[in-house]
Amino acid sequence: MFKTTILGAAVLASLVSAAPASAVITTFAVFTPTTQAHNVRWVNNAVGKTSTVNNSQTGSGGYFYTIATPTSNGPGIAKVNFEFLQLPALGMLGANFFMDVSVINTPALSVSGILIQQVMNGSFSFKSQNAFTVGATTYAAGSNLLTGTYVNASIVGAGSSGSFAGNNTVPGSSLSYTSDVLSFGALDDTDFSLSLTSVTQAFFRRNAATSLRSFRATSGGAFSSDPAPTPPVPEPEMWAMMVVGFGLIGVQVRRRARRTSVAA
Repeated sequence: MFKTTILGAAVLASLVSAAPASAVITTFAVFTPTTQAHNVRWVNNAVGKTSTVNNSQTGSGGYFYTIATPTSNGPGIAKVNFEFLQLPALGMLGANFFMDVSVINTPALSVSGILIQQVMNGSFSFKSQNAFTVGATTYAAGSNLLTGTYVNASIVGAGSSGSFAGNNTVPGSSLSYTSDVLSFGALDDTDFSLSLTSVTQAFFRRNAATSLRSFRATSGGAFSSDPAPTPPVPEPEMWAMMVVGFGLIGVQVRRRARRTSVAA
């Protein structure tokens, strides 16, 4: 098991390397499931047409999506906790996580016992469940906490655990973020990594011509960029308060300097 974990990390690093060594990637947001129940599902596109070997589906593509309940059969909103690490005062926000991605004619690969399913392009989004306030700005329920649009991401795993990850630094890949709260540069290095745990049924493919067998999993994740995204700009009233505050600090410094010179 330990060797499998090491191999999985090595394969993931080589296929979805986050950034060049010189880059300083900042994790700016994370999300966690509200329970340990399954909240995502991969469905082999030949479900119903099964092999006699391990009852595995025989399609060369599939569908990857969030589910509203552990037993849901179709795409739905997964309830999660979302946190902006640059805005710690906000704490965890209730969020609606949604993803619905189709994969066509893309068999899974096997490298040293690790299975790799390419997910050529798609997107995911997190919308706020309730209104929240940052500084002097109030964001309504349904605000876009974070949306990621990617090309060439991968599901990587073995046994009952793995990940879904992508970035914009590997040739042929891209990843862009939008948010109502944070601002991103057009040329930022970006990456995301979603954990896949408690996978049932375990990762499996029938042969080199088939995609992953259908499974359900529990997912949480992290989102990063270089440079870090820009937090909201303070409102004019807040700028005024900051200027007054700096002015008061300056007055105190001058008074202390004056007292020191008199004492001398």
